[in-house]
Amino acid sequence: MKKKPPRLTSQSNIWITPENVLEGARVVLGNPIPLDPCTETDNPTKAELFYTEKQNGLNKKWGRPTWCNPPYSGIGIFEAWAAKVRKEALRGCPVLFLMSVTNRVETDYFRLSLMNERLSAMSFLWGRQAFRKKEESGQYEPKKENNYASLLLGFNVDAYLVHQGFGNIGSVMSTHVQTGVIHGK
Repeated sequence: MKKKPPRLTSQSNIWITPENVLEGARVVLGNPIPLDPCTETDNPTKAELFYTEKQNGLNKKWGRPTWCNPPYSGIGIFEAWAAKVRKEALRGCPVLFLMSVTNRVETDYFRLSLMNERLSAMSFLWGRQAFRKKEESGQYEPKKENNYASLLLGFNVDAYLVHQGFGNIGSVMSTHVQTGVIHGK
């Protein structure tokens, strides 16, 4: 099958996670979030440990519960983050991975993310998420510039906690991956 590039282009890599989504992540991963490998220098997720674009979280070993809302612009950037999430999940690292659903479900990164035996739960978030952008004042304000739905994938996490954290903003399913098939519970 010919590999198609994802359509995840944007004028900016900076799509700061909405606070209501971070609240759910804190329920699942702990508060504060132990690691955010792809954030801004002022650490808007308030993670205990974080990496900026310059520090390049793709080249670090995560080894702790991780929140990952990766950069979406540029072909190959998102795929690299999806591959890193898969690698860390297979190592046993608990990861919540927020991805844009662009109706490109045939892509390798999407298929490999869903067919990961460490996938514990997933949530299709309702509506378009209002990602935050940094204003001149230095404050992050919600913007309605997102053209895509969002899917949250939880690897090596407690599916009950995913339901507790995200059940009020999305449809949550626990998963069991076996021989390439996902079964909703």
